[in-house]
Order: sequence, then structure tokens, then C-alpha cells
Amino acid sequence: MPHRPSSPARPTPTRSTSRPISRRLIVIHGNAPTTAPGDSLNLNVAGLGTPTLTLGAQPRSGSWSFSGAAAAVTYGDIETINTNPAASYNLVLDMKVAGYTGGQNDTIKTSLDGTTGDLVLVRKRAEKFRGSPSTINSLTVIGSDDNETLQVDETAAGLPTFHGTAPAIDNTGISGGTSAGSHFNATTAALIHDANTTLNITVSNVTIHFAGGSGNNTIKTGLHHQPHRPVTPATRPAAARCRPE
Repeated sequence: MPHRPSSPARPTPTRSTSRPISRRLIVIHGNAPTTAPGDSLNLNVAGLGTPTLTLGAQPRSGSWSFSGAAAAVTYGDIETINTNPAASYNLVLDMKVAGYTGGQNDTIKTSLDGTTGDLVLVRKRAEKFRGSPSTINSLTVIGSDDNETLQVDETAAGLPTFHGTAPAIDNTGISGGTSAGSHFNATTAALIHDANTTLNITVSNVTIHFAGGSGNNTIKTGLHHQPHRPVTPATRPAAARCRPE
């Protein structure tokens, strides 16, 4: 029989399901493939309060913390994140922790995938995070000493919107930055009131928080009118839930 050349094996997506435990660190590496939906991490967080997921310096990496209720869970090369049950967690992108320093101007783009509805964070066309927005309580972006831009884009799936207020964050213990969490200063409160006294926007509406750091920082919004798609208060004002520091 004639010799048939063998084909190289293709990377197979893997699915990891983990349950944090009280005193043992869990480390998970997905490896190839590196594009969505790729490898997925399903994390059972039942009874562990509102965890915090801080994105890491390696591609599609992060570390879960549980305020002492369980040991940390860290992962790398995981393309899709899910929690089970669908409990809310606080998502944090700290530019120092993620390694986005050194004088480079950075733009973080956040949007909903127009097909799957996933929340996607992108830097320089590379996905940093992908997961269901229904399980995210808040999004915090903490800047470094570089010039940073947080861009919130509307897609066919709408604007990113989450469940609750962004908490105060102190990452100085891991060489990161800090955030005061959701709050209004006098200028912000006055602008909201002057714009429309009937909006009833309070701190509880501030689910995206941008603490820009010491650089020259900017928030951009990409709002695209779509024909035959009604604009409702639950859709448009979501981008206004960004609070810069």
C-alpha cells in the first residue's frame, strides 16, 4: 500500500471544572488552542460570596480571590471563563499587574460579542478576557503611569452592563494600583443633575469604574445607532456608568 503522510494533530479545546478549597492553591494551564472559544474554565463559587478576578500578565490569565473564604485559583491560556452557579464576581484589569507599563500608550476595548453576547476585553487586537456578562458584578480598570484609554463600544448585542457597584481595590501588595471604587465627586453629580434631573443615576448605577493612574487618560464610547432597534434606558446609558478617577 502506498505510504500516507500523517497530519499533525490539532490542538483540542479542554474544559476544566474546579471548586476552590480552603487552604490549597489551584493552578490551571489551558495551553493551545489560543483563540475563542478555545479552553474554558468553569468555576464553582457557590457559598463563596462575591469573588474578585484580577487578570494576569500572561495571555488570557488571571487569579481568583475569595476574601479568605477559599484559597486562590490562578489560570493561564484559558479563553472562556464561566462561573457555576451563575454568581456575580468583580472583574479587575490592573494595568500594572497585567504588565502594561513601560511608557507604551494602551487602549483597552470592552464590548459584547455581537454573536455570542460574551463580554470581551481586547488590547492591541489580542483578547485579554472573554466571559458571560450575566455573571459579572462590576468591571474595574486601573491604570499605570502610562497614557491609557478605556473604550466602551456598542455592538449588535448592545452595551456592556453589569449588576452592582465596583468595590474599592488595593493591589499594592502584588505591585498593582488602587481604586476607590464606585463613587461620585461634586463635579460628576452636578453634571448628571444638569443633564437630566429625571435619570435617577446613583452610585449603584456605576458598574464600570476607570481609575486612570498618573498618565494622561481618556474614556471613549462607540455608540452606533442601529436601524429598527429601539433605544431604551437599559441600552444607551450603560456607557455612562464609567467613572474615571
